[in-house]
Amino acid sequence: MCLVLLERRERLWRHCAKAYPQLTTRGHIIDKDWAWFAFLEGLKDSTVSHAAQLVAEGSNNQVILEISAGYPTSPDDFDPYSLLDYEELSDEGCRSPIDGGLVWFTVVGDELNKLEERCIRDIMAPIVTCRRLSDLPMAFQRSKQLPWAWIDIFIGTLVSVVPNDQMPSGCWGASDIWHKLLRPWLPWII
Repeated sequence: MCLVLLERRERLWRHCAKAYPQLTTRGHIIDKDWAWFAFLEGLKDSTVSHAAQLVAEGSNNQVILEISAGYPTSPDDFDPYSLLDYEELSDEGCRSPIDGGLVWFTVVGDELNKLEERCIRDIMAPIVTCRRLSDLPMAFQRSKQLPWAWIDIFIGTLVSVVPNDQMPSGCWGASDIWHKLLRPWLPWII
């Protein structure tokens, strides 16, 4: 079953690449080399939850996971970071009228605790109900619409930056930032 799905997916990627060759050169057509697949594998085998635990312990802060999804209006001109009219969209907190949603969780080990959700549409419903990091890969597969959406995943922690002249003793240097905040995520940094 898994092999059949992978073969179908690769055929779909090849068709998309033929239909929109300009997107292939910009890296918007997914293929087996994308970090996405390594990240999904890391969710399944607990390496992402282990990295989250290392970051939480090293920084003494909560790890936050943000997942958002949305559809491009046209694959030709898709820019996931375009500027949008936030006033027009402010009633729902959506980034665009074609958003599938946005959800934030805290991560403790493999456990997810939902903090907030905005603009949730049907495509994000399986994600919002997840209670464990290891549940996410299956939730991504359950949605028939999600494979057609652009998905952004951010995971990390919040830290404060202060000017050099206001630094209290015991502040982190560059090495601390690398080892405590960034290095655990190395397999998935893109």
